[in-house]
Amino acid sequence: MKLSRILVLGLVAGGLCAVALADDSYPPPWRNQPGSTKQKWEFGTSTQANIPSDPNFLHNPYGTETLPAPRATVMGTLFPEGDLVYYALDNGHQGVWDIGAPDKIRFDVPNTPNQDPDSYKLIWVQITYSAAGGEDPTVLGYVNGVQGQSAIVQPQTAVDAHYWHETYLLTITPNPTSEQIYIRPKLCQLYVDEVVIDTRCIPEPATFGLAALGALLCLRRR
Repeated sequence: MKLSRILVLGLVAGGLCAVALADDSYPPPWRNQPGSTKQKWEFGTSTQANIPSDPNFLHNPYGTETLPAPRATVMGTLFPEGDLVYYALDNGHQGVWDIGAPDKIRFDVPNTPNQDPDSYKLIWVQITYSAAGGEDPTVLGYVNGVQGQSAIVQPQTAVDAHYWHETYLLTITPNPTSEQIYIRPKLCQLYVDEVVIDTRCIPEPATFGLAALGALLCLRRR
């Protein structure tokens, strides 16, 4: 949420210091488990392309030659043009992208190379945002142009008088080596303050290794 110093002090004085943790207030129960990743974007500058995750929060040991690390891209209709405005400060929130339909923010996240047909990917997306009337954003996950399933797991929660926090769960089958997550407005302008993305491969790679070892031992016994 990156609240300004004056606002944070005011919240602490008012006994509401917990609000400062709102951006990561609903982490998944499987965070830091085998086969999982976590990344966060706070949009500290007006850079639009290849925005890295916060290095102090990042845990993602995977990567490929074409996607060595998680990254975000703010995309206009005719990139880089479009209905895009960057605010260094908006109602006490530092680093906010104002995007209008059909503009979007794309997040590219590398993951485990496991593509077993019985595996699947869980993607947990927390977003702190503002929109007219509190209209929630559209959050979707894609692999090679194919859309996964999307559901809200934590309904819209007020952070302050202007911003809300909401959590989505995306599912992609089978587990991809990387995925793209899109956040875009539905009808009105969407102000995106911060995004936290956790992912997990189910079953995780270690599970497949144990399963393969068990199968091999069974064959030897026969």
